[in-house]
Amino acid sequence: MFKKDFYITDNDKEWVHETFKWLLDSFGYPEREFSPYLLTKEFFPETVAHRTPAIEPLLADLCNLFQIDPSIISFSLEADITDSYGTPYQVQGSSFECDVETIRTENGYHYKLVFAKRLLKNPKRLVFNAVYHFIRIRLAQGDINWIKSEGHYFSFYLIGVYTGWGVLFSQTMIDIGRETDGTWERTWKYISPMPIPVIAYSMALRSSLIDEEQPAWKNYLPADIRVQYELSVNYIKKNGNPFYNKQELTAKALFKEGWSQAGAKKFDSALELYKKGLFVTENDKTRALLQHNIGYTLLLKGEFENSIPYFQKALEIIPNFSYSHANMGFAFMMMGDIDTGKYYQNLANKTGNEIEAYSHRNFAIYYQKKGELDKARESFIKAFETITVPVDWLEYLYAKFLYDQGEQEEAMFYLQMAIDKGEPKAIEWMNEISNAG
Repeated sequence: MFKKDFYITDNDKEWVHETFKWLLDSFGYPEREFSPYLLTKEFFPETVAHRTPAIEPLLADLCNLFQIDPSIISFSLEADITDSYGTPYQVQGSSFECDVETIRTENGYHYKLVFAKRLLKNPKRLVFNAVYHFIRIRLAQGDINWIKSEGHYFSFYLIGVYTGWGVLFSQTMIDIGRETDGTWERTWKYISPMPIPVIAYSMALRSSLIDEEQPAWKNYLPADIRVQYELSVNYIKKNGNPFYNKQELTAKALFKEGWSQAGAKKFDSALELYKKGLFVTENDKTRALLQHNIGYTLLLKGEFENSIPYFQKALEIIPNFSYSHANMGFAFMMMGDIDTGKYYQNLANKTGNEIEAYSHRNFAIYYQKKGELDKARESFIKAFETITVPVDWLEYLYAKFLYDQGEQEEAMFYLQMAIDKGEPKAIEWMNEISNAG
């Protein structure tokens, strides 16, 4: 029987509001265009391709979605009496499902997920635990205390809602089932300690932030949570959302359009949009992202010295912003100050959030300018081997490197790759070569 009245307690509502205030400060105002993660081929291609529950493909998909280097993730299975066949048992209370072990490494931490073996028979709980602990790991990459300290259990649900995992959480937070082979029967019942009205109100609060009234993803919610979500939406319409901010929606729209223009190599237009966004926003996280993107757009234009102050401004707001550290390092290296560049690249690597291929590209430039050409070539090759997203400047810089080593034919191959990406410096160099010919 579903409750048909909005009934979140005042204490729960106050806690949700306090958490949302922190989420806005930490993650920035959400974008209007929102598509939550679903257990579909679009988001989980490796997982969906397996007909039976398997941990390896699930972790591969989550590494991609959370932008976490797969090399810092591992797992093990822990068996208990529930995995034995033919042994009667009954478990009272909550039993172990999953946890994360942290292993200190030279560049940060390695994260080992320990799963209860029986989760392979409970796909809902397997997915829930994997996502839940990946949220912990992603946060721990900025501050390890997110894993080492206690007391954040319920906060991770709201972080999940805010960052796009609310629908999937709602589908997996309750799991009741029964299976039998004709001889032995196994039953299970898991009901999350997170109250349904709280997660429903949190999802509605997030929807309200971006003027989302009838989202298609609502139909993926379990019936009881969908009812409470709709009641929460109506409650917020009547009583207001204390965090709704039209200005921030405008700033996020300008950010997104600027990103689109930069992707189309319309750099001046992108810079104009980013700067308008800076004028509009009052959110520190959004301001840091805009400052960073202005710097990165200037970097794409080859204006390395001009880019540096913007990366510095982003780091004043987010001191452990790995991309700003790495891109500032790249800018210094391209200007010839390789020691300062290496310093900032090492800071980026220490955050554990740096994209590996970009790091190798930067060190290739470091070694090349230092005259250690074998190490430079090795770093370039590693950059290509570890590509997970397009790496700006890589093909062009490798073409330059090869050309300087007298390997003109191969250099032209990589130069053409850079031209196909629309990189201005590559096009400019090809024009110079054509005119000289």
